[in-house]
Amino acid sequence: MMKIKFLFIFILLNSIVFAQNEKSVIVEGTKCRIIPPKKFTASAIFSGFEKADAAASIMIVEMPTSYAQMVINFTPDVIKNQGMILVKTENLQIQNYNATLYYVTQLLNNTNFNKQILMFGDSSFTELITGIYPASQKKLRRPIHKSMLSITYHKEQIVNGEFAAKFKVDISSSNFKYTSYLSGSLIYTLDGLMPTQTENKEVFIVGSGKQEVNIATREQYSIARLKALPYGETTEVEEIHPITLNNMEGYEVVAHGLNSQKKKQMYYEIILYAQDDLFYIMLGTTLGNFESDLNTFKTMAKTFQLK
Repeated sequence: MMKIKFLFIFILLNSIVFAQNEKSVIVEGTKCRIIPPKKFTASAIFSGFEKADAAASIMIVEMPTSYAQMVINFTPDVIKNQGMILVKTENLQIQNYNATLYYVTQLLNNTNFNKQILMFGDSSFTELITGIYPASQKKLRRPIHKSMLSITYHKEQIVNGEFAAKFKVDISSSNFKYTSYLSGSLIYTLDGLMPTQTENKEVFIVGSGKQEVNIATREQYSIARLKALPYGETTEVEEIHPITLNNMEGYEVVAHGLNSQKKKQMYYEIILYAQDDLFYIMLGTTLGNFESDLNTFKTMAKTFQLK
């Protein structure tokens, strides 16, 4: 259940003609190939494709968890709690894998969106493919749907998340290990496992996103990102400071809250605001060794570089 809850964070943390490109392409950071819709380009911030001028995208997230368990946990109540309305579901086959396709709607930034969420896999993995487009752009439905159903899984395909990511951090001065690449984010743990099995559950995540944030509200947005995490209602900010890295301005936040077992958890976050509404985020969490882990998180975060 812990793994499922962690992975669902990434479902949060986070005008086209029908013609398709004829060739399937590798989805960087995954073991999948897909035929993207015409005029969709590879995203710089997640594994998948987008047409930015249409606010449309197809995102692929690869998760090391059972498909059957994912389906069991992705209930109408869970969907509702994520601000979505379930319209219908379909049972499908992708290659030889069982699959479920969810049709949902969601209000985002005062705009109604339609989403198609496709899951398939086996006992060892789940592929989660999300196609999203404004509800007013009905002509997007068919090409996105067709593209999503063109996906194929290739177990032998090598995934190098550190190569695929458009950014990097230096972990050489720490004991952290590169663990996985999930939804466009690099994940580091002390034991190389996700979820980590260490006593204090230390995790360090480096990712990116796209959101229009007014300069005057960036401090509040940085706090809101923390409070949007599971059990964020318990989060209290202890420190927040302006910071500049790689010629990007942002905020550094230290906070504490409670996890699902009501244990004290520390959060260290940096959000850097770039051009074109892009931002880069680093998040460290730990259940203990707060002072030592905070120093480690700060050291790693301040090595952040764009490639």
